[in-house]
Parts: sequence; structure tokens; C-alpha cells
Amino acid sequence: MYRHSVQDQKLKKELYKICFEDVTLQNKLLNKRATWFEGIFLLSLAASIILLVVSGVLIAFWNTDLSPMYGITMVALLVISLCCMLATISSSRIHIKSQYKDLAFMIGKSKFKLDREVLFSIRCDQVYYYLKNNDYDYNALDDLIAYYSIEGETIKKNGWVPFAIFTAFIFPFWNETVSKNLNWEAMDQIVSLILFALLLPLGVWVWRQNIEMFVFSKSNNYLELARILRTVKTFPKF
Repeated sequence: MYRHSVQDQKLKKELYKICFEDVTLQNKLLNKRATWFEGIFLLSLAASIILLVVSGVLIAFWNTDLSPMYGITMVALLVISLCCMLATISSSRIHIKSQYKDLAFMIGKSKFKLDREVLFSIRCDQVYYYLKNNDYDYNALDDLIAYYSIEGETIKKNGWVPFAIFTAFIFPFWNETVSKNLNWEAMDQIVSLILFALLLPLGVWVWRQNIEMFVFSKSNNYLELARILRTVKTFPKF
């Protein structure tokens, strides 16, 4: 099978559909309750980021004295997003134990990560039986693996450049703004900033996880397909 043949392109389209349209995180690992918590988590996280940007602009360009409530609100939003993230994961695990009892042993110990290995296992089975039922050439799997690996890495590498430039600019700007406007005699302002500083790394981590999940979805999906096909190669030959 040639890499750019019509049959090859149809196969790639069908594999992508199986893994990322038919078998998705939402329709396999999340029940209605988990989806509800996930929505609140994303909204509160987005609101905290918007509030951070707005407060930075107000201080830097309009020299505005912000109320301590800005800091308190940002901390509260980050706490809400953290709680909802944990609730999403907990609800998802209850759903897995109920619907996929044979895969329940794959549930991880981390409280901060969805059990994507369960989803991965379901996708591997679906891809394996699709290839087997369509008499795909087992020896041609390496070509597909190479294609998805190279394409995925290329997309991700090019996609991170704008974010790296933005991060290099925004953090020095934020530090300068805080040091310029911080009133060390205002205890409530200091406490708010300390709490915010403690929660900021968590917020950045959560933000990056979601950036990779949504902005780099195509890259991640290609790399996931390569991993799925490598695993399928270890199954009995079809």
C-alpha cells in the first residue's frame, strides 16, 4: 500500500475517526456528572486567567490601585477550578468501575489525572479489530507508525513557538508590575499575592495541560495513533 494512495488516505481517515470521534474521552470516560464538573473547571480557570491579564493591564497602563478583592477572587477561582478538576476525575473513576469493570485495574493512583490508559486500551482494541476485519497488511504498520510520529512531532514543535515567545514576555512584565505597585504596608494585599503565588504554579500546570489538550489536539492525536499502532503490533498477527 502506497503512502499517498487513495486507499491509504481512506485508512488514515478511518483510523482517526475510530479513535477520536467514535471513542472519545467524553463518551467513554465521563458521565454527565463528570462533564458538569469539567465545564465548571474550565470556566473558572479561564476566568482566573482573564482576571490576571485584566489586572496586569490596569496596573501597568492606567496605574490603577486595585482592590484586594482582585487577588482574593483569583485565588478563589483557582481553588474552585482545582476542586472541580478533582471532582471530574473522581466521577470519571466511578463511571469506569461501573461501565468497564474489566479495565478497572488500570485506574491510576494520581488524583490529578484522568485515566487515559483506559481510553487508550479501548482504542487499541477498536483499531486492532478494524485492521483485522479489513485484512490490512500487518507488515505495513511501520509505515503508518512513522507517518503519525513524524507529523505529530512537527506540528507540536511549530505550535509551541508562539507560546514560548508570549511566556518570555509576560512573566518579566508581571514581575515588574508587582514590584512597582506592591505596597508592603498593606497586609491584605501581601497575603493575597502570597496565596496567588502559591497557587500560580498549579494554575500554570493545569493551563498547560489544557493548552496541550485543546490547542495541540491534532498533534497529540497523531502521536497517540502512533502509540496505538505500536501497541497493536504486539497483538496476535491478523
